[in-house]
Amino acid sequence: MPTDAPIVRAVARSYRAVTGREPAAIGTVLPHSYSADDTCHLWKAGIPCLLYGPATIRGNADEDDACVLVSEMERVTRVLAATAVDVCQKKARRACRPDDQQGVTNECPSRDRQQLPPPR
Repeated sequence: MPTDAPIVRAVARSYRAVTGREPAAIGTVLPHSYSADDTCHLWKAGIPCLLYGPATIRGNADEDDACVLVSEMERVTRVLAATAVDVCQKKARRACRPDDQQGVTNECPSRDRQQLPPPR
């Protein structure tokens, strides 16, 4: 995936917002970027995707062990949540634009006016 793809830029923006730092790397990080994931299959099927996740602490050549710190999982969760909000809000704004073909404006309620249905 190109490093300037919209989803890559969205994750990088969210990373900066959550951590206050630039991502250490954008693009392929070898040797682990090509193992145990389905991104190549999804990409070939026309589904844009990327790898983003917690840093892994790997053992040495004599150890077949790896672990992830809970703090890394928390950071990734915050970044992915911020990315979802970013991407979904952009899609919602696009859906609320005037329809050029029919001249109709879609009504998009503001967040303040949205009412949740009563609990059952």
